[in-house]
Amino acid sequence: RLILDGHDITIVTKKTKKVISEYENKAKIVDISLDLKNKNIFTNLKLKNTFKRIVKSENPDLIISYMIKPNIYCGLYAKNIPMIANVTGLGNAFKKKGIISLISVILYKISFKKVRYIFFQNQDGYRFFGQKHITINNYKVIPGSGVNTSKFVPLHIKNDSEKVRFLFASRAIEEKGFELLMDAIPLVIKDHRNVHFNILSAEEDIFANKKAVAIFEQYKGYITTLKRTDDMTKVYNSNDFLVSPSYYREGISNVLLESLACEKPIITTSDNSGCKEVLQDGINGYGVKSKDLNSLVDALNKAAQTSQEDIDKMGKSGREFVKKNFERSIVIDEYLKTIEEIKNNK
Repeated sequence: RLILDGHDITIVTKKTKKVISEYENKAKIVDISLDLKNKNIFTNLKLKNTFKRIVKSENPDLIISYMIKPNIYCGLYAKNIPMIANVTGLGNAFKKKGIISLISVILYKISFKKVRYIFFQNQDGYRFFGQKHITINNYKVIPGSGVNTSKFVPLHIKNDSEKVRFLFASRAIEEKGFELLMDAIPLVIKDHRNVHFNILSAEEDIFANKKAVAIFEQYKGYITTLKRTDDMTKVYNSNDFLVSPSYYREGISNVLLESLACEKPIITTSDNSGCKEVLQDGINGYGVKSKDLNSLVDALNKAAQTSQEDIDKMGKSGREFVKKNFERSIVIDEYLKTIEEIKNNK
């Protein structure tokens, strides 16, 4: 949208094939190696200096940043440049008290003193910043990244009506509920032979998990691993429910929004930020308690007994809900309003 409005854009990110195909002739792309999980001090110092060099050489009129490291490093070197920082979620950095959490809070306190606007994706992030006394000059709570309901649409793919298909599409890590789902699958299959579980995640993560490998082997008629794809609309439409028993501190979960936009109901945590905002328990899906195996099994069993007519009804309610509250145009409009406000108050 910014490109269409005639702005000159520099995108600082890993120069993947997708980025090149979408933006090579529309924007300047600065290629960086950005490992958001790397905790090595020397690697992070190098990354910090990379952002310093880029900010200095580009000298932009406005910086828009996402994720903890770009937010902090751009904030450090953008003291005289207006900046909108998007706090997409608190993630693992603030999950437990420890040195990583302490350093992250200190860096946020230093770097956010001059940040003009902070976009939070849920109230949890805003409250956390307030509790830690991190400077908030101006802020908005936006509905995540929003979902493009023109791209994510119901396709009405004809599936085997005898089976109820569950999709897990996320990182195969404990905080995303993967371990809990592995424990739940045998218990659900024991009572319901009409279920099938599709797992879409990085294969190296899945098969590094010995428990998952053993369960996949024992229940191979009931579980399929899917290859990663850019055509997620088809994947969502080939399933009946999206399962995300996450207790990771999300911003707003994109897979939940995308699944609902495709008229596929969700099973997710009703007490976890980034998931609970999207769930309407019993209307567009079923809620579960964080880290609670019995709760997850109960929800999966309930879904397995839900009629196709009711699944379709829940799916339609889900699409109406995200179109009203999480349409991507809502997020884009908030950016445009904020950019206009910054221009007028220079």
